[in-house]
Amino acid sequence: MTSISAVIQSIAETGLSQRCTYFKGTLEELNIDIERGNVSKDEWIFGHVPPEFITDNISGSGFISTKYPLRCYIVKYISNVTMDYRTADVQPTVDAALTLCRQFVHSLNDNEITDSEKPITDVKYPSVYAWLDIHYFGCSIDTEANILAGETGCQP
Repeated sequence: MTSISAVIQSIAETGLSQRCTYFKGTLEELNIDIERGNVSKDEWIFGHVPPEFITDNISGSGFISTKYPLRCYIVKYISNVTMDYRTADVQPTVDAALTLCRQFVHSLNDNEITDSEKPITDVKYPSVYAWLDIHYFGCSIDTEANILAGETGCQP
């Protein structure tokens, strides 16, 4: 079975209406890579922050369903703003990122790794204004996905 990280990366890179550069790591790692120029300022960035823990539910038949805390960011660099930017000037970028975030959640729900009986239904989309040390704007995803992890191989 494909890993949830591989599915997230695939959707981020090829499954959205705008191409995103995928990055997996902590916010600190992403900030360092952006500052060092390891992440392009010309594209949308899809940041996937791995969860600190996951929760498995093991059925009587030994099948595992995992609750996977999903925290991601879709942001874009805007070069012509200062820290005293006007929201109206950056709102089109934030709105476009929200659209991409919603596309991502919809695509993840459609993927076979997600439990179709327990799709993602409750999602928070906090807006991102002047994120990290550099001028990134966009939207984030904060939710929990129910992932089908397969069988344990052990007797229940």
